[in-house]
Amino acid sequence: METTNNLFYLVDKSKKRPRINLMDAPITSTLTAETATAFLASLEALEPAAMPRPTSRRAVAKKAPTPIHYAEIREKISTSGGRTFGGYLVQGAQADVLAGQSVRIFGVWHNRREPMAYDLTFKVGDEAVYKSANFPYLGNITAIGEKTVTIKSGATIKRLDLAEFTALNWNYCAERVAKRQAEWLD
Repeated sequence: METTNNLFYLVDKSKKRPRINLMDAPITSTLTAETATAFLASLEALEPAAMPRPTSRRAVAKKAPTPIHYAEIREKISTSGGRTFGGYLVQGAQADVLAGQSVRIFGVWHNRREPMAYDLTFKVGDEAVYKSANFPYLGNITAIGEKTVTIKSGATIKRLDLAEFTALNWNYCAERVAKRQAEWLD
């Protein structure tokens, strides 16, 4: 153990940080200006305690989310009373989902006399239809997951799977929906 003896304390320099041990012997002399100056000078002569080392963190670049492509969209399958419901394929519907950012629905809608092509992109914050029975209920998209779209309108929060979202919004047109709502609200 390497030590330095001083009039006032014992310094242990064997470890990474200097350790000061106060002497056990009582100081019998009176404190004068010279002894106080000598004490302060001896403290300044000590090496400063090692500063805590900063943790070495590597900068991790956030990866851009990759879009998920759904070549076919199926309804959610549910079971009730031993019977299975849903799971039907939405013909001609496809989707590209960028979780947390946007959802693009495209394809050909076959539930018409003549098939109609559509291609729409919805982002977080955009308006979309979350319910429709002669009257389209609108809300703002608050979240987009890998398989769901969450829409909020006032106190109502509705989470739609891709099949339901596509069925309600394949022909979304803000002007047409606003006109339809104006007719029903008058």
